[in-house]
Amino acid sequence: MRREYASGRWRYAVGTPAREHPQYEKALGIARKRRFNPWWIRSVGDVEAVLEGCWMDEAKGERVCQFFENVLRHTKDRFAGQPFLLIDWQRYDLLIPLFGWRRLHPEFGLEVRRFTRGSMWIPKKQGKTETCSGLALHGIGGGGSAGAVVLSAAGSRDQAKLIFNGAAKMVRRSPALQRSLEILRNIILYEKGDGTFQPVSAESGLQEGWDWSALLFDELHVQKTRTLWDTLSGGGAARLEPLQFAISTSGVYDPEAIGWEVWEYARQVREGIVSDTGYFALQYYAEKDSDWREARTWRRANPSLGITVAESFYAGQLKEALASPAKQNMFRRYYLNIWVQSAERWLNMERWEACGGAVDRGALRGRNCFAGIDLSQKIDFTSVVLVFPPDGGRLDGMDEPDGLWRVLPFFWLPAEMVETRMRQGQEFYGRWVENGLLEATPGNVVDYGLVREVLFGLADEFQIIEAPFDQYKATQLTTELMARGFPCVEFRQGAPSFHAPMVELEGLVESGLLAHGGNPILRWMADNLVVRRVGPNENMAPDRKSSKGKIDGMVAMLMGLGRAIVAQEAGFAYTGM
Repeated sequence: MRREYASGRWRYAVGTPAREHPQYEKALGIARKRRFNPWWIRSVGDVEAVLEGCWMDEAKGERVCQFFENVLRHTKDRFAGQPFLLIDWQRYDLLIPLFGWRRLHPEFGLEVRRFTRGSMWIPKKQGKTETCSGLALHGIGGGGSAGAVVLSAAGSRDQAKLIFNGAAKMVRRSPALQRSLEILRNIILYEKGDGTFQPVSAESGLQEGWDWSALLFDELHVQKTRTLWDTLSGGGAARLEPLQFAISTSGVYDPEAIGWEVWEYARQVREGIVSDTGYFALQYYAEKDSDWREARTWRRANPSLGITVAESFYAGQLKEALASPAKQNMFRRYYLNIWVQSAERWLNMERWEACGGAVDRGALRGRNCFAGIDLSQKIDFTSVVLVFPPDGGRLDGMDEPDGLWRVLPFFWLPAEMVETRMRQGQEFYGRWVENGLLEATPGNVVDYGLVREVLFGLADEFQIIEAPFDQYKATQLTTELMARGFPCVEFRQGAPSFHAPMVELEGLVESGLLAHGGNPILRWMADNLVVRRVGPNENMAPDRKSSKGKIDGMVAMLMGLGRAIVAQEAGFAYTGM
């Protein structure tokens, strides 16, 4: 192990440190009782996994490492023909965690791998392709189950064959693999275990019907559509412990692209925003605001620096990049793993987390509030967020001692959409429903009748001064609400309306004068929110198209806050319903 690795230089890549989880000590105690090394509880996701019953079997992970080092041979340049001696990050960040973490299968009670899905994001020249070729060979000849089917997938035939060709070269250089594997034109056969490994691509047409045991998706960032990803994703459903694994560098930001979607999901798992203990997330990259010209930035992003690639290589690439803006973007993408032309997250999420103090619903009973309503087209989130001014809603300047603005969010989604999201691997939707944070209305559309009755119930519980909504999404629901005296008001969706509440919310978050109760759905949406700036004054508005995911609850919150600001500036004392 290199001194740089032992010092924790690349520690960030595996996720938010485990010690930041409130039940870290409990997880350590469980590890000691189960007699596995607590060192492997490295991220908040690992803590969650241990609490769910997972454990580390280091010996199983080490067996995969031994397969690499004792059976495989390098195929390129000065390493060609040499044993595949693992770099520390390959051993401790990838192979042992990926194969050593275990759990009991929820239905069959058998021991299986903890991880069945995942992604690794790493700059170029770090040994990525050969590592993935080794994973493929292990899948069919080193530890695969009977009838193993391993696929390497990519958008083009040439890209899909990179991992395959690397594996074929490894077989030719390994006497042990030559005895058990046969290389044909586009397939490697493992006769003893009836296993196969082959490349597939989008250029070959729809790839349906695969019963794969391992799916290695290469360079996901260049995938033009999500068709191949979606078509292949369900292929491992019948396997006891399938592995769907994406390997990629960063790309050009596109909020609709599957590459960005998977990057963002991996980031949210790493940071503990989304709890998904079955998803393996590993991301090496330079900080966005770091100086890309400095060697220390290169070292942070590239865990194989000095082994697979020399620092002088980056120095040469830097000279070219300094003379060309286009090459600067390439340098950031390929060698620092930074998405270029990407929209920035709007809010400081550390500050947002600090505003997660409890919101006592009972104590707010009878208080004045503003109910932002963001309606869906019936197949997506419908959100209502109550915004309570700090003065008790009396708008008379009589602030509470803490001066906090408080919010209460409510969310609805069609039950069939919840099931769809869960099948796509987003299990947190189900947890939100189980925890009473998200109401799944029966069928495939939101039941606005249920939403209407909840709103009238809230009007009995609180003094709703105004209920701003988007006229563009106005439905029969708003017509019915207004007919019964509910104080609906139109809130235009442009920057002139949103700028003031967005500036205000930024200030509340930075100063700690917001209390959102730590609601995980609202937190997820806050993290997704990207802004667009309009006109010479760069007025702000939420950018639904560029945002990384759903932001409906934040839009509802901003509408409620916007109307509260208008009311405060007018100095009126409303009486509500």
